[in-house]
Amino acid sequence: MQPIPTFGVRVCFIILCLGALAGCQWPLAYYMRDQVFPEDTASKIAMVPLLLPAYIVCAVVDTTMVNPVRGAHNVPGAVTTIWQWEDENPWIGKVALLPLKIIAIPPAVLGTVMFSEQFAYSENAPSAPKYMDQ
Repeated sequence: MQPIPTFGVRVCFIILCLGALAGCQWPLAYYMRDQVFPEDTASKIAMVPLLLPAYIVCAVVDTTMVNPVRGAHNVPGAVTTIWQWEDENPWIGKVALLPLKIIAIPPAVLGTVMFSEQFAYSENAPSAPKYMDQ
């Protein structure tokens, strides 16, 4: 039997999940919302048992798989920035900071992959929901 996580662990996990989902770019979920959901209200209400779980799955897939894959192209820039810290002075940049650079690169790569596309809004991003355009 596994121990039940403490209240603080649960709260931190919920905050992390909500932070990852707030303001995200969800291409699959936006496509489903704009192209798959029916236009009329009666059809939407009738299809809620199918469409709502599918929409939630699309949002989770976007957050956990699509955005990290899309964010992988930002990794070289993050690694280059860290690797060039204090390069003007060779003793500081190449010798003293080398262990710090080696330690800093993996978290920077992970953070760049996970979050660089979550909040990167571009001109190609999906539009606001239809009801907000009116």
